[in-house]
Amino acid sequence: MSDALLDPTTLGDLLRVASADDFDRWHEQIRRTGGCADPIHLTGWTLSKDKTTGQTLHNYSTESEPGGRLRVACGNRRASRCPSCAFTYAGDTYHLIRAGLAGDDRRD
Repeated sequence: MSDALLDPTTLGDLLRVASADDFDRWHEQIRRTGGCADPIHLTGWTLSKDKTTGQTLHNYSTESEPGGRLRVACGNRRASRCPSCAFTYAGDTYHLIRAGLAGDDRRD
């Protein structure tokens, strides 16, 4: 077993996060970032209103998120910085190049 897991500070942090009330939302954020090594932490709020009626259509604040932050993937293309995001980018690039070379029969 790794010495990092035996470290009391690391173990304490692990237990604190896993036993938190908002663990499910935290886990969803981590899953949605695809295992990003260095996610971007966003804070703030947004408000969408209907231009003519002034009715609020949607409002969101990061205050209800774990730690008061929304985590999103960094999107870095370098595998040395973030292997997960680089893998996603490489797959996207492959499909874009393949589509460009193969063409689309529906578009002549």
